[in-house]
Amino acid sequence: MLWLAQHQLKSKSARIRRQALEKMRDGAAAAVVPILAKILQRDRDAGVRATAAAVLGDYKEEASFNALVAALTDAAVEVRAAAVEGLRQVGDVGAGPALAPLLESGE
Repeated sequence: MLWLAQHQLKSKSARIRRQALEKMRDGAAAAVVPILAKILQRDRDAGVRATAAAVLGDYKEEASFNALVAALTDAAVEVRAAAVEGLRQVGDVGAGPALAPLLESGE
């Protein structure tokens, strides 16, 4: 099933890419987290990036944490919000310093 989701991630349709990301929720962390991190960093659609952040929150992995922290500086507020929620789900207290600038900005 992962191969189908990976194929759908190449679609021009943001809706199809978001659906593909949702299908990855049950995948093995070793296979899924690197794909999600790449999408979170590179996809041109903020909704797709936000979905990637939300799904990354399901994986309590160091790579998930690192990708979500990096997303806290995304230009789109919806991506930053999804990254904050993802970090809450991951539950790593090391996120505090990365979250401080968002708290200071009022976001």
